[in-house]
Amino acid sequence: INVIPAISTVKNGISWRQSVYYPLYFASLYGRGETLQLKIDSPKYSSDIADDADYIDASAVINNKEKNLSFFIVNRSEKENVELNFDLHNLNIDKIADQQIINHENIYISNTRDNPNSIIPKKTSIVSYQNDELNADIPPLSYVFVRLQLK
Repeated sequence: INVIPAISTVKNGISWRQSVYYPLYFASLYGRGETLQLKIDSPKYSSDIADDADYIDASAVINNKEKNLSFFIVNRSEKENVELNFDLHNLNIDKIADQQIINHENIYISNTRDNPNSIIPKKTSIVSYQNDELNADIPPLSYVFVRLQLK
């Protein structure tokens, strides 16, 4: 059961988006098409329920009709940036159309009635595309959305 609502409200008052809203928003807009199988080489960690879990979790969807390729990336590391590289040599990429990040220096902050925009997507430039390779240095505890335009 999901107990964290994507949108919070107060009776006879305002509503605001929680931080979990935005990854769902990006997926609903740009997660349509054919899912790509990604090879991810990421640092790993262990927990009570899993050993050798990747810090990076990522998915990608190509939409040939709309001519875009979207990446949805999470860095679960609490302290370390993680370098990420994807070889896109067969995908005929034109350019990066959009890249946004969701993170905050205070890991305990949340969007509230009084501060509804504490955690929102921000334009970023941490992702680059050159020589048919997508590269990024993903900060700790962050979500990154990247949309590439196909030729």
